[in-house]
Amino acid sequence: MKNPRTKRILLACGLAAGILFLALLCFYHLDYGELMDWDEARHGVSAYEMLQTGEPIVTTYAYSPDYWNLKPPLSEWLIALGYKLFGYNAYGLRFFSGVSMFLSALLCAAFLWKRYGKTEAVFSLFAFASCGKLFYYHAARNGDADALFIFCYTIAVLCLCESRRKFSWTYGACLAFSFAFLAKGWHAGTIALLVLLTLLFTGRFSQMRLKHYALCALSSLGPAGLWALARWRKDGLSFLISMFTYDVVNRATGSLEEHAAPVYFYLGVLGRSVSSIFLILLSLFGLALLLRSNAFRQRSAPFYDALVCVLAVLVPFVLFSAASSKLFWYILCVYPAIVLLSALAVHQAKQRLPSAAWPKLLLTLSLGLVVCFSAHNVWRYAVEPSRSVTGLSLLLADCSTPAKAHYYIDAGKWQQIKLMETEWLTDATPCDGGAEAFAADSGSYLITSAAALDAYPQYEVIRQTEEFALLYNP
Repeated sequence: MKNPRTKRILLACGLAAGILFLALLCFYHLDYGELMDWDEARHGVSAYEMLQTGEPIVTTYAYSPDYWNLKPPLSEWLIALGYKLFGYNAYGLRFFSGVSMFLSALLCAAFLWKRYGKTEAVFSLFAFASCGKLFYYHAARNGDADALFIFCYTIAVLCLCESRRKFSWTYGACLAFSFAFLAKGWHAGTIALLVLLTLLFTGRFSQMRLKHYALCALSSLGPAGLWALARWRKDGLSFLISMFTYDVVNRATGSLEEHAAPVYFYLGVLGRSVSSIFLILLSLFGLALLLRSNAFRQRSAPFYDALVCVLAVLVPFVLFSAASSKLFWYILCVYPAIVLLSALAVHQAKQRLPSAAWPKLLLTLSLGLVVCFSAHNVWRYAVEPSRSVTGLSLLLADCSTPAKAHYYIDAGKWQQIKLMETEWLTDATPCDGGAEAFAADSGSYLITSAAALDAYPQYEVIRQTEEFALLYNP
């Protein structure tokens, strides 16, 4: 573009629009989507009970130590902070997932702005927003640990890219591993393997001295080690051993909870999205250009960054493809690296602008497509959804039963969402046992369907809606 002022205005508008799109995707109508039984409600219950009991180390579910969700409590800490800021509701539950994804996108854009230029940074914002899976289930608009893990993984990738200039950035990647472990447990092993492979492929591993090994170990084990020590003091090694046997051994060697899938499962995950296919093809095109450039021959910054990003995509993809248990959100962490690779492709094409006309067409087409994909995602995930209101929340809203009163549900076993909403709205103590236990517990309450009221004529009806009724045992 010949007019520098016009170019600056367009870049400023693009930057503002990209940030706006991401803000809408991460925060607008964040509480509208349906609450998820797994794993969102589990995290929501544990964070709520953490605030009630004042116990930050041992996560609980229904006020008993939780040995089903075998993850450290970093995500629960942040959800608890979200509750403090916004109250016991879906927005408080999901707020820091949105923050994690928003910061991941901004950090990628800031890195590209500094290293390659403004065009690449603006492109990355829209490319990030075009990745719909980052703003759906187990991501920015869901209250669990996955968005936080993606944030830690992104920090590790960016630190490794910067480590070419200064080795001490490697310690940042190791620290990201430690916090990723606090969020997602042994899934953080992908970061450890990424750091190791980067050091090997770049030749830095052979140059390390004892000081480097010690600082890497300290950064990796610091926060996670402090939590592990605190947990060990609470209940010994039982939780820590279960973490390893369940999350590593069982997931790698057997099918957990019917999550088995063929080895090519994750190819289908990436291939079902048009925007993902486009970004991957653009990334491959950029890598082809890079292999023919001086940057490859000289092993300069673009080559180093591309190597780190390729490894960042391949490590989770190969590792989780080899495991027996497969779920689509296990590889969501590869999307920021794909965004960085596609922005590098834009940079490689931009370098050829003076000598060819086709890069202008490629840049215009690429930016136009990611803007369209982003706008579609903003509409689909942030603007279009209507507020989800459950029948149980209608029953319990403004319910004035005593704090910590015993609540039962006639089904006997609590569904996780119902347990979370009951705690949010009544500050009750949910108990198992169903109607039989309710009958034996004076001063307790029973949630039943309105259609089943005739089965409990002896109890007082406290509240009733079309779907549910709340009974009291005096």
